[in-house]
Amino acid sequence: IINCYGKYFCVHTEAFFQASTPICVVFLSLTGNHAEACNYSCSLEIGGNGRKLTFEGIPRSIRESERSLESADSLIVLGSMVHSLGGETREPKLEITCRIRKSQIPMCACVDKTG
Repeated sequence: IINCYGKYFCVHTEAFFQASTPICVVFLSLTGNHAEACNYSCSLEIGGNGRKLTFEGIPRSIRESERSLESADSLIVLGSMVHSLGGETREPKLEITCRIRKSQIPMCACVDKTG
């Protein structure tokens, strides 16, 4: 949980295997509605071994229903890339960095979907 700009954000991480393929999913949510989330942008980085992958976008609203892993607002690392970043062990060590910025204008055309 991150307290930033007087709001609470949550960095969600999940690492698992699908069949024998390692998968790591990272996303940021705001404890507010979709319209509030549009007032922020975020940068998520996952890395290790001198490499990193970056996602830039808008946090999810924690009030939105759970979305599929294919969602465009998640950083998803698959297969051999997990080991490239985290090392060739059964449990790779990955470093996750989150940056949150407040925008002067909404980052998306928001309609409050949650009421």
